[in-house]
Amino acid sequence: MSIQRAHLADLPDILSLEAFFGEHERWTRAMWSAEFGWPDRRVIVVREDADIVGAATFQLMGDVADLHRIVVHSTHQRRGLASAMLADGIGWARCCGAERVLLEVRADNAPAIALYVKHGFAVIAERHDYYAPGSDALVLELSLKEETK
Repeated sequence: MSIQRAHLADLPDILSLEAFFGEHERWTRAMWSAEFGWPDRRVIVVREDADIVGAATFQLMGDVADLHRIVVHSTHQRRGLASAMLADGIGWARCCGAERVLLEVRADNAPAIALYVKHGFAVIAERHDYYAPGSDALVLELSLKEETK
């Protein structure tokens, strides 16, 4: 497994990962394309051999980094790929001077919530009907500020 910066040429493979999401949750070609080419973004992929099996995208806005998306191929889930991409993004955010990382996650996505909590994220808000009517999101935050003692 290797984590690498994604390139626009990787877009078809990244889009194939979206097939594992419900119709209303999939990111489109336009959404993923918009992530490329901005200096405030980090778009990464996980490759196993020549295959892209995961992707993630982060954005830096001042002192806040935002996780926009993490996707992992269904046959590669529960192998630490999402955790590795999340750690990469957190490291990038730290290096860029971010003081915190924010993300939204479906309130009923227990595996994803557990992953984020394992990395130190805490729930700070809830957004009702964020994904669709009846499909709420939790807003999670990870503080990157060094505690003073």
